[in-house]
Amino acid sequence: MTAVDSWGIPLDVTFEPKHAQITGVRMGLVVDGEPIMSNVDLSAAIASRSDGQLHFSDVVVPRIPATASQGKVGLVVELAGTVDGRTATSDAADGVISFNGSDTFVPLFLAGDELGTGRRYGQAAGEEDPGGDSWATFKTINWLKSNGYRFNDVSALHVAQTASGRSVLDHAGHSDGAQLDLRYADGSGGYADELGGMNQGSHIKSMLDAAAAQAASGGNGPSTARAIAWVKANRAMLESESGAARKLHAGDGWMQAALLDGNFPNGMPIPGLGPWTTKPQRLTFAPSHYHHWHISLKP
Repeated sequence: MTAVDSWGIPLDVTFEPKHAQITGVRMGLVVDGEPIMSNVDLSAAIASRSDGQLHFSDVVVPRIPATASQGKVGLVVELAGTVDGRTATSDAADGVISFNGSDTFVPLFLAGDELGTGRRYGQAAGEEDPGGDSWATFKTINWLKSNGYRFNDVSALHVAQTASGRSVLDHAGHSDGAQLDLRYADGSGGYADELGGMNQGSHIKSMLDAAAAQAASGGNGPSTARAIAWVKANRAMLESESGAARKLHAGDGWMQAALLDGNFPNGMPIPGLGPWTTKPQRLTFAPSHYHHWHISLKP
């Protein structure tokens, strides 16, 4: 796991004997009782020193060679230096870092690293995403590995929700490694950018509008077939994932009209569809979800 940018955390480290001269600091993870240490020396990031204490105001957790795994882990610090002229290194097992009184936590891993760049959308021209916010739990990564969905935002590193209910990255949710934004099904067996929601769903709406124009003239051409396939594919997808979900969100307005009512944006019925009588109870239609659908996975 690795931090790919400059988001850091405050950290205070105490040590004995207090007169020890600290020259090296490493961090590591305790996985299944065994420490796995980074080779990065963090001593240059020390903001201040006093007898028996080091203070880091904004230290970035370095790359630690641990693979994604189940269960909680511990974060530890190891100090190196001299005591009365003799070299010494602390035992990492004695350097457990506590967060809000807890010595262990559920780790997040970069889903983009684990699944490869081809699975992450948001790189097409005009919607380039800087990345760095696909941090996911082991369970979430396994869920993604079990399907072909293309994903983008999951969670950001060290970013919790603010009092307003949004994170400093302007996400609502996306703070526990189990809340994902995903491309819609494109109706052709995949999750391609255009009919997956690219450009705030404009390609999907254009396809529905073209199909509505065909239907209004008494025809059922290729656009109508694509509209029917798109609605059926996304209804089936959202139904199939409802069992794994705490919450599901899809776009409101014209998208809700297509998915829920089986209607074109102009209100005309889409031939052969009708209302969605088996809509999952966990699914709500929300603004700003034409670009993607959202799932909050169960713990």
